[in-house]
This record gives sequence, structure tokens and C-alpha cells, in this order.
Amino acid sequence: MTDAKYILKKQEIEQHQGQSKTHFLNPNAQCTNKSLGDIVGLTGFGFHIMEVQPGNDSTEHHFHYNEDECIYTRYHSKCFIQSLARIARQGVI
Repeated sequence: MTDAKYILKKQEIEQHQGQSKTHFLNPNAQCTNKSLGDIVGLTGFGFHIMEVQPGNDSTEHHFHYNEDECIYTRYHSKCFIQSLARIARQGVI
């Protein structure tokens, strides 16, 4: 039997402070990272809630050779949709 916790309640997630981060290649890429995978003990898979304030970038332009990445956004913004469209035109997604 394991003591691992695999279910988080909304209240637990909201109470989690998260960690402020600024990407080393892009000083405008500032966010608050809540690593839910770390909380429940996941290994080999990252699951994060990234809170990005308006006007900030989520990260720098990048790609993965051997990893998948998915994005779910709760609040759609014109800027976010335009960024995804630009990336898709470049053949990245």
C-alpha cells in the first residue's frame, strides 16, 4: 500500500502559494508556478498550473524533441490566440 496522494481538492490548490518564476532567457516571462505533480508525488510527468499576468509572456520560444507539451487555458485572450496562430503558421504545432 502506498501513502501517495493522487487527488487534490480545489481548496488545496487555491491555498498552495506556488513559486514566482522568471525565465532566464526572457525577463518578461514571469509567472507563478503551482507544481501539482510535485504535491501528489508524480514522477516522469509534470503537471503545473502557471498563472501569467496580462502583458507577460508565458515562456520563450522553444520546442521539444522527445517530449509532449499541452496547454489548457481558462481565460482566452486575443493575444494568446494570436500567439498560437503564429506558432502554428511556423509549423511548430
